[in-house]
Amino acid sequence: IALSLPFSYYRSASLTAAIEFVTTSLPVFLMLVVGMRRSGGIDRVLKTMSLVPIAVAALLVAGLGVVVFGDGGARVSMAGSYDSNDLALVAVVGSACGLWALRERSRVWQVLGILSFMCGSYVLAKTASRGGALAMAVVIFAALTVSRRLLPAWFKIAIIPVAFASVALAPSAFKDRLSTLTSLSSDYNSSSSEGRLAVWKRGMGYFASRPLNGVGLGQFTFAEGQWATSIGRTSGWKWSAAHNMYLQVAVELGVFGLLGFLVMLVPNVLEPPRSRRHWGSSAEVEARKRQQDCVRSATLA
Repeated sequence: IALSLPFSYYRSASLTAAIEFVTTSLPVFLMLVVGMRRSGGIDRVLKTMSLVPIAVAALLVAGLGVVVFGDGGARVSMAGSYDSNDLALVAVVGSACGLWALRERSRVWQVLGILSFMCGSYVLAKTASRGGALAMAVVIFAALTVSRRLLPAWFKIAIIPVAFASVALAPSAFKDRLSTLTSLSSDYNSSSSEGRLAVWKRGMGYFASRPLNGVGLGQFTFAEGQWATSIGRTSGWKWSAAHNMYLQVAVELGVFGLLGFLVMLVPNVLEPPRSRRHWGSSAEVEARKRQQDCVRSATLA
């Protein structure tokens, strides 16, 4: 982030975004580092995360969500989210932690784990997020394959029919949006100059033009405006978000920022098999393996 600031398209805006990052994200990060120094601290963090879908579902039921109307009909978001897809990702990651809670010794946490997964599915359906649905499918697939310690045996048998039942009982708006995944060629994201594919192609161009330092923190939308101006589109043009966090980091922070970002994510997926070879077997080791499986599934999502 620091490397990107002097080279930003709009330096004062990037500086403001950097200050906001330090004052909001960094304290949370430091609390997690301090809180997860031991296995019990990791448990507390995962339990807290498993409660998030329950809390969000309660807020939506209480009418405190934000209804967004678009081409796909009404979708639900929350204040502070960029859009419904953000809320869907929160629900899915929280649901992964809910699945982890199913193997806790406490009956209370087992029940809360089931409730977390159900509430996460409910929130996901209300957001009508296709990306969220794919992320939930990844969590389920990971839990059945690479993260096999995450789920108790009885839930492994039940989770597939539960997932299909959730889709069947979902609102029609959600099912209609899911059905578009089978006909992507007719989706505006494939054909429109403001759709995802066109935005991603332009984003690769922005990255290629400034590969080392990027266009500056928070400046992807400004890069879109600069590109539109360069081709004479001075009005009626949407300054789009990246809709892809890897591309956004690459474009805004350059290759060094992208490498730093990947270093925070990739070890969550690759580390468990390598480290487990030296752990032996005990109840504490099994609990740690479950923690790793949970973090891996959430990261894959």
